[in-house]
Formats: sequence, structure tokens, C-alpha cells
Amino acid sequence: PKALLKTSGAVGLATAWSFRSRRRALRTGMKFSSPGAEWPMEKGEKHTLRQVIIVHRHGTRFPTKPTGAGNLSWPQRAQFWESYKGHLTPVGSKTLMDTGSVLRNRYIGHEGGIFKGIEKVDGRAIAVYTSNVQRTLQSAWSFLLGLVPDASIFFAFRSERVFSQALKQAVGVPIYVEDATEGDDKLFHEWKIGSGYKEWVKQNQKKSDFFDYAKSAPEYLALLDHLYETTHEPKLMPMRDPLSRLVGAKDVDTQVMIE
Repeated sequence: PKALLKTSGAVGLATAWSFRSRRRALRTGMKFSSPGAEWPMEKGEKHTLRQVIIVHRHGTRFPTKPTGAGNLSWPQRAQFWESYKGHLTPVGSKTLMDTGSVLRNRYIGHEGGIFKGIEKVDGRAIAVYTSNVQRTLQSAWSFLLGLVPDASIFFAFRSERVFSQALKQAVGVPIYVEDATEGDDKLFHEWKIGSGYKEWVKQNQKKSDFFDYAKSAPEYLALLDHLYETTHEPKLMPMRDPLSRLVGAKDVDTQVMIE
């Protein structure tokens, strides 16, 4: 295929021929999801590009649990969280569409770009894979609406492609869904499958110079106490190990990014 997309928890974007342009774009502070944002290609690059590979994290999602009785931004009723926890938000959907639009202008443009000479953009030109979670399914769909707005887009499980791959590819652009469980998902969670993964994470956290300093620094301990008083997040409880509290503060950071 001319383009390959995978959506999951991984973050990044690469072309098959060079990472230099991506680094230049990041240094300039350009936001791919900004309306009207542009990321033009250099003249020499247009003649060497053969394939684009994109790995993208899902868009902005709902929290996965109530954020505290004092937070009026989200419902407290359990029914809401049972139905919508972790789902992609409208903001997340628009962000992925805008990103797809920026990349359409860069790699396709008015002259066809990498699809030049292809009469119909379908699954033979684009391959798309996603994990089996609402936020990644809808993120992939939203991205394609920005990248190839005129293409027919639909979902298909990866295990089904063996039997009807050619037919599905000719109909439109299938988004292949990884049908393995997270514990056996070698496409998106291979690093977590190993039996020593959790222990490896703990050892790396202990080796962190920042954690080693912050776990006994008065200013960070005071910050953790304040965060616990504000959020009542169990992972930040004062009686817990300081290192565990620091790691648990990531949940608060995630919540701030969502809101």
C-alpha cells in the first residue's frame, strides 16, 4: 500500500524515507491539529517519496472514572461511566480529522501525490489497523475522514481479511480491527505480554534520577499532599510509598490533559 496507518497508544509519525522533515516540523512548534495548519513538502522530497507510515495515538477521550464530587465538569452517576468511560470525545474526533487533513495536503495535494495515477483510493492503496477499543476505532475513522474524505470507510476484523481481503479492499478502505485480547495482542501491546513486564517497569522507575530526588523532596511531597486533598485520588494517599504516589500522579496529569 501507499499509506499505512495504525492507531493505538503509540505516538509518532514517520515517512518511509526520512524523519528529518518531521523533526523540523516539531522544532517549529506546528500543531498538526490546528485548523488551517500546513506542513508542505520540499521539492526534492516529492520525487523520492514512495510510502507513508503513520502510527498515531487515539484522540482526546473521556476520563475512565468520576473525578471527585467537587468537579462539576463530569457526571457522578455510575451509569454514565459504565457506558462512556474512556470513549473518544468530539474534540478528539475533530483533532484527528484536522490531522488527517494536514497530511492529505502534504502527501496527496491537488496533484494526487503518492496516489497519482491511482483511479480509486481504496484498501489496495491504504492499509489501516486499530486496536478493538471505541476510542481507537473512532480515531482511525476520523483520521481517514480528513485524509481521504471521498473514500468509502468501514470496519473489518483482521481475522476476516484472509477470506475476503481482495473483495473488501476493492469496496473501500477497511479499518482492520485487532481481535486479540490485550493480554495476547501482539500488534499493539506486545511489550506488555512478557511475564517480566511489570517488574521491568518497577525497576526502571526506581532507577529514575527524577523519582529518586522527588520522593524525598519537601516541595514534591507537599504537592502530592495538596493533590490528594483536592482530588481524593487513592493512589495519592499520604500513607502510600512516596514513589508509588509520584507514579500515581500521572492519573491526575491525564485528567488535566483531558479537561
